[in-house]
Amino acid sequence: MTEFATDVESCVARIIAHAKGTLRLATPLGLGKPNVLLNAIYRRVAADASMRLDIYTALSLARPLPKNDLERRFLGPFLQRHFGENYPDLAWVAAQHANDRGLALYRERRYDEAEAAFTEALKLQPVFALTPPERDMLGFKGTCE
Repeated sequence: MTEFATDVESCVARIIAHAKGTLRLATPLGLGKPNVLLNAIYRRVAADASMRLDIYTALSLARPLPKNDLERRFLGPFLQRHFGENYPDLAWVAAQHANDRGLALYRERRYDEAEAAFTEALKLQPVFALTPPERDMLGFKGTCE
């Protein structure tokens, strides 16, 4: 039976219960991530030293911060149009910039690392192996045999 979460915290609780200590998240490239949900997961993992969070993404974007009045006047309208009033920045991006404990809570893996892991997994599961033309179209240049 399908269950629906009605709020972010109950959704996070279900995700954490399913993960059992190590949570692996694959997130979209650049914009389009569910930042509210991802930040709630990040906060929960940060509060529990027994958990680990691996984030698979190509790009984690944050709004640029203007450094002076000219930048503020130039960027202000752009940021308002593209991000709106209540856009939540990703908590792990702030941790990266601050180089604080949050950086140690997760490992952000780029797609090139994910490609290598996927290629290794294909070697173990030949049923899912791609033919060379399909593999090349998807950008997997390594061997899957």
